[in-house]
Amino acid sequence: MGEKSKFLFKDALKKLESIVNELEDDTIDLEDALKKYEEGVKLVRQCNEYLEKAELKLKELEKDQQGRPVIKEMEGYESAF
Repeated sequence: MGEKSKFLFKDALKKLESIVNELEDDTIDLEDALKKYEEGVKLVRQCNEYLEKAELKLKELEKDQQGRPVIKEMEGYESAF
């Protein structure tokens, strides 16, 4: 199989904005609206997971002996950055 596509937060937000605009359109039919809603929910979950991982990474920031910030890699976590 091919390489897993990389999640890009900014692209997900743009797609969510597009979905919201489509759902606000009075001409969208119910079936399409439900599909768009489901797609939006999946994107929101992905964004939340990404933000949670980013928050964990930030919490792992430490300072070295000179007071400079260094990053301590977390075990079992593949960096998305």
